[in-house]
Amino acid sequence: DVYKRQVHYILGANINSSILWDVEEILKEFHYRGRLIRSSQKIISDLKANDIIIWISSSGAAKYVKSSLDYGKSIGAKTIYLICNHKPFLSVKSDITIRVNTGPEVITGSTRMKAGTATKMVLNMISTSVMILLGRVKGNKMIDMQLSNKKLIKRGVEMLINEIGVDYDTAFSLLIKHGSVRNAVKKYNG
Repeated sequence: DVYKRQVHYILGANINSSILWDVEEILKEFHYRGRLIRSSQKIISDLKANDIIIWISSSGAAKYVKSSLDYGKSIGAKTIYLICNHKPFLSVKSDITIRVNTGPEVITGSTRMKAGTATKMVLNMISTSVMILLGRVKGNKMIDMQLSNKKLIKRGVEMLINEIGVDYDTAFSLLIKHGSVRNAVKKYNG
């Protein structure tokens, strides 16, 4: 079941808060909770074979990132290794390795600049693709978004009107009652 998959982000020491934005965005936009981990010890017992695990290290020198990646591979989790260095300090084996060679920072050691910006862009692409693969998107619409404001409720109502052909009031009632476009369509179609 695709809904039992979990996306875990494991951070190297110097990765900045731009990763937090990705975790928050997938929660709001896709109603999906990612896990942000700063220490491998917290994650080991929770990893499952169908999880998606993204290890992020600017230089590729974080040893706990490597050990967590090795463990994830050993249990069959899908592993992604994201580094902002053309050649990481530690060699690892992952399903996918993404090397973004951002070059030296303008201010030496300040990975919040080029490496942080590049990491954020790559994570946006990864999380969007993962949410599509997990079935959180239909066509180009987020069908599991959090209904946290009037704009998103209106968007959900319009999606229901187009999908199942009901009037505005019926679509609104279905959306509020069932909490998401997906659930409203599923309950309506029985």
